[in-house]
Amino acid sequence: MESLGIPRDDIVYALGRLENEGVVLRGSFRTEVEEEEFCYRRILSRIHRSTIDTLRREVEPVPPSAFMRFLLCWQHVDPAVRLRGEGGLLAAIEQLQGFESASGAIEEEVLLSRVSDYDPVMLDRLCLGGEVLWGRVSLQTDGDQNGGPPPLGRSSFSRATPITMVLRDSLDWILGPNGQDAEGLTGAAKEVVEALSRRGASFLSDIVSATQRLPSDIEEALWTLAASGRVTVDGVEALRQRLGGTARRPRRNGRDNRGNRRSGLDRRRGYSRWSLLESFDPVDDRSEPIARQLLDRYGVIFPELLARDALTYRWRDLVRVLRRLEARGEIRGGRFVSGFIGEQFALPEAVELLRKTRNADPDGSFIALSACDPLNLAGIISPGHRVPSVVRNRLVVRDGLPIASMENGSIVELANVDPEIMDQAKIALSVPISHAGDPMDRPDLVSV
Repeated sequence: MESLGIPRDDIVYALGRLENEGVVLRGSFRTEVEEEEFCYRRILSRIHRSTIDTLRREVEPVPPSAFMRFLLCWQHVDPAVRLRGEGGLLAAIEQLQGFESASGAIEEEVLLSRVSDYDPVMLDRLCLGGEVLWGRVSLQTDGDQNGGPPPLGRSSFSRATPITMVLRDSLDWILGPNGQDAEGLTGAAKEVVEALSRRGASFLSDIVSATQRLPSDIEEALWTLAASGRVTVDGVEALRQRLGGTARRPRRNGRDNRGNRRSGLDRRRGYSRWSLLESFDPVDDRSEPIARQLLDRYGVIFPELLARDALTYRWRDLVRVLRRLEARGEIRGGRFVSGFIGEQFALPEAVELLRKTRNADPDGSFIALSACDPLNLAGIISPGHRVPSVVRNRLVVRDGLPIASMENGSIVELANVDPEIMDQAKIALSVPISHAGDPMDRPDLVSV
């Protein structure tokens, strides 16, 4: 400043006025300079764009098979990096929240394949402690885009009904601004929603008293509402009971022994409270939290990868958020996986793990996945046949490539490999994902 022959205070004053006008920016732009600096806004923008372009050029894309091996590690499905304990289960749920899997597979196969010492009691504690809840959220987000509550389906809850485990703190942005009301409902379902709206979370017996209907009618209405994404129940005991046996049906003649009403209910189901599945402090713009969740789930994201994800947002809206995060230096942009066009984005730690995975030699191990697992990406990131996301369907992956699948009890070969490798893949398909002798195999023995 002295070289200009102008007093320092005058220069600082002039730069301050230019800063107020948006012409220059104040900050620290060079590591070797300790004092405060000013930079012309357009010059800084050019430097920023040049830096981002340089970082993008540094990325070397990996083949889809290497990306699949990366995903198996990133989501802790690879046995070498599986999670442990209740904290590990919570981390797995946080990573997967928003992705809907069939209710008959989400606990028995999806969570079990990520937590090596999984015990159903862990999930009980997380749910009953108020940290985790379950529900069907995709119909809620569809209702948000259509401007109304989710429609009431005709079918009741079954093992095929898609649900997700969600951290209670994340419910506001996962569900969005939709509220729950009785509009469009009739009969027992309408009365149940009205009762829950008035009374809040309620036990089954309380809802029966409020509606003066048969317990069997109320129970079936609750599960129909749960299947349509309108209600949930605290804990997973009621869910296990529903999936483990046949739902009670009302008698044809409509009679019921009212004097013995409580004894007619399954008492273990009565321990859980039902409530409306709705957000408490809705988030209007859900694009950024959804973008961050998808990055946390996959590490690297691009449109094709999200084909089965219920939490997807319009890609053009996500791209705006992702570019903003890239400009802040929070994520990286570029082409990380070959064979796909368009922009791709990744977390910095995912880029590092992707490099390590690419440089590591495949070990030839077989990993079995449920077809309802988020990593059932056969036919999506790899060419060929898609494995339907149906309960009891499974597939086996070797070195990042899908080798074979079991669909409706039949083996389907997904790759041309040596007969010996195919035989080993078929053996892997026959081994259950759940632990042999674990209480998970006998829901009636699970205790809370």
